Amino acid sequence: MGKIWAAIQPISRQIWIYIMAIFVILLILFMPMRAAIGMISGDNNLLRAQNINGPIWSGQISNVEIAGFSMGQINAGLLPLPLFMGRGELAFSSDKENNKAMIEGVIFGGLGGNGIKNLNGEAQLQGKIGKLLGGNVIFNNFNVHFKNDICSSAKGEVKLLLNGGILSSLDINEGMTAQASCDGADLSLSFISFSEQEMVKLRVNQAGKYNANIIILTDDPAMMAGLGLLGFTPYQAGMIRRETGQF
Repeated sequence: MGKIWAAIQPISRQIWIYIMAIFVILLILFMPMRAAIGMISGDNNLLRAQNINGPIWSGQISNVEIAGFSMGQINAGLLPLPLFMGRGELAFSSDKENNKAMIEGVIFGGLGGNGIKNLNGEAQLQGKIGKLLGGNVIFNNFNVHFKNDICSSAKGEVKLLLNGGILSSLDINEGMTAQASCDGADLSLSFISFSEQEMVKLRVNQAGKYNANIIILTDDPAMMAGLGLLGFTPYQAGMIRRETGQF
């Protein structure tokens, strides 16, 4: 009897290992998308959403804001390979129009920091600064990586389209363009118009707090008086309005 029990024990241990492995795999396979968002976003609110549906591999998220930019409704899925390196990467894209996604990219978090990579498409600028400028933004291969609360790398082009707001009367039809970079601990986006007379210098930290300087270069007394009514103050060769807030 003792020999039989001794023979059964190793088999039982193997069976229990297989059962536990299957349980862990099933747990991961059917983990809700909300859990993946919590893992990647952490305490920094890099990604916010109202309605989250589906498993982590193929879910739908609506009313999405990523790093202060509104992206509407997106389809998202967790990439499996980065999990082995201790990092969660969530690939997302909007519903396609004419076989082209309006916005797509990857948001990541975990060991080594968090951020966004390979972001392309159009989104809406949120927060007080978004209402002030009334603009959409177009991303072209935008990447930003925060590590230990510090911007460690940023690149790509961002174009600001002014659809309203306080700059709408200035006839900046071509929009304003910025190259992403790190400035100290912050992400820096220094938008400038084609005429180089209008600028928006935006700095954003990992927690989503921003500082924005809206600068208009002019010596026209009438324009300066009008800008003064909009909260601008004299600045070097023009006028400036400073804004702070939280995305």
